[in-house]
Amino acid sequence: MNQQQIKVKFSSLATASIVLGATSLLCSIFTAIPAIICGHIALSEIKSSNGTLTGRGLALAGIIIGYVALAYFIAIIILVVKARLYQT
Repeated sequence: MNQQQIKVKFSSLATASIVLGATSLLCSIFTAIPAIICGHIALSEIKSSNGTLTGRGLALAGIIIGYVALAYFIAIIILVVKARLYQT
């Protein structure tokens, strides 16, 4: 029996996405947008790799955290602008 073994690699973009997503909670927009971009690219690569790449969960987590951090940053900007407009 000669079975061909497929080496499974972990997506480096998925790892980058989760790391950037985690740091986006502190650095906000500067790493949130790259986390979202890396996550989407990683998901695309994982989907088209026919099972040779893994890390879908990390890519999704990076995307979700990136979007949450981005929404939080935008909400803070809106609140600051509103506070400045209504200052007496």
